[in-house]
Amino acid sequence: MPADRLDPVGAAPAALPQTRLSAATTGSANLLLQAWLHTPEESRTLEEQIVRRFPEVSVSGRELTLHAARRLGHLLDGEGRRRGHVPITVWPSGGALAR
Repeated sequence: MPADRLDPVGAAPAALPQTRLSAATTGSANLLLQAWLHTPEESRTLEEQIVRRFPEVSVSGRELTLHAARRLGHLLDGEGRRRGHVPITVWPSGGALAR
């Protein structure tokens, strides 16, 4: 996408509640979008909405995570609701490379 279109195109999905990340990147695939959706079908709907609104957008790839048992330390149930947590240790004692 042309660099002068990154801000307006990236801002549109960034305003959606399901969007977690909309970022400009380097290279020919220069816009990254991450969204938390309820079904895989919603990814196609979201893609179609963006391409319809911004015809200069070309989808170069997509990846889906179908189920996350844990997100940012939160344990999730089958509906994606928080049911507990696992403390995250950023730096294990003894340093990151200690075994």
